[in-house]
Amino acid sequence: MNTRPSQKGASAVEFALVVTLLLAVLFGLMDWSWYMYHWLSVTTSAARGARIAAGIPLSQDPVSRAKGEAEDWLELYRLHGTPTINAEIQNRGYSKILQVRVVVPYQPLIGLVPTPPVLAGSAEVLWYGDVGVP
Repeated sequence: MNTRPSQKGASAVEFALVVTLLLAVLFGLMDWSWYMYHWLSVTTSAARGARIAAGIPLSQDPVSRAKGEAEDWLELYRLHGTPTINAEIQNRGYSKILQVRVVVPYQPLIGLVPTPPVLAGSAEVLWYGDVGVP
């Protein structure tokens, strides 16, 4: 006499539970990676713009050059949305700092991971354009 209940559908139920959990983790990782890639792209474009314009004399407009270089790098990374790029030279004590800030709207890939609606990256470099390249 067989007193054990039937186990025919148990493996299908276990498989469905495990696959659901694994897919949620996989899609969450994809969404997080997408966000990190775009955040790094925005930050890198700000840093490249600041770095390239750091040695340009004031007569050649380093602020416009920094903005242009940051925009060129954003186009290279093919980010969607209209960026807002701000650049300025600040006096801080005995030195001048070139600061570049880039803000781009962000569209998540899947939407599983909570992310901000905009990505912001900034960079500051010592501006030595008046002194010349050492």
